[in-house]
Formats: sequence, structure tokens, C-alpha cells
Amino acid sequence: MTPRARMLVVDDVQEIFPLFEGAAAGCRSARLSVTTMDDSRAAARLLAETTFDLVVADYRMPHLDGLDLLAAARRRHPDGLRVLASGFREATLPARKVELARPHRFLQKPIARGELAIFLDRLLARSAPRLIS
Repeated sequence: MTPRARMLVVDDVQEIFPLFEGAAAGCRSARLSVTTMDDSRAAARLLAETTFDLVVADYRMPHLDGLDLLAAARRRHPDGLRVLASGFREATLPARKVELARPHRFLQKPIARGELAIFLDRLLARSAPRLIS
């Protein structure tokens, strides 16, 4: 039986959520339950209370950026996986924020559902011992 993992996806563009939900359904390495949020401040509050095995956060969002959220996720669950997503080609990311967040991967958007499913599957397959449930 494949492990169960909890994934949080935070993006201010809600249209991306069905893509992640569909890709999660096609993941073979883990049965993923997906929580989606479009408000970075609400996501930060959730991360203070709840542990996720994988957090995917868009870099550019109002209020808190993706690196801030990944840093919060790392404080709550240091062994959890963290992915920074962006539709922009970031020239440079703030080094101090990157050090605090320590993202495991960078996800360039847009991405097709099949490619995203492969991305998630590979990430989770390599990290199966980290899964908490």
C-alpha cells in the first residue's frame, strides 16, 4: 500500500488548483490529499497549526511570498518537502529568505498536468521515508 501524504498548495491564482488536484490523483508514490489556499496570510496561520508532508507555494503573492510560507512550513515540520513555484523567471531570489525556506525544488509554471504528476511522483518517491502518516 502506498503511503498517505498531505500536500498544501498556496497560490493567489485559483485556476491552478484543479491542475494540482488532478496531478495528485495520478501520483503513484503516495496517496495525496490536497489542501488548496489562495490567501497567503490564511495559509501561514494554517501552517502554524497543521503539518503537511509537502508544501507548494507560489513565489509572487500579495502579503506573504512563497519563501515566507516555505520558511513557516520548515519551522513547523523541518523534514517536510517544500517546493517554490513561479510563473516568472526570477533573476535572483533573496538569499536570506532562501536559506530560511530551503526549498527542495523549484517548479516553473506553466506546467502540464502530466508533467506535474511526474514531478510530484519523483519528489515523493525519493522522499517516502519522510512521510509522516
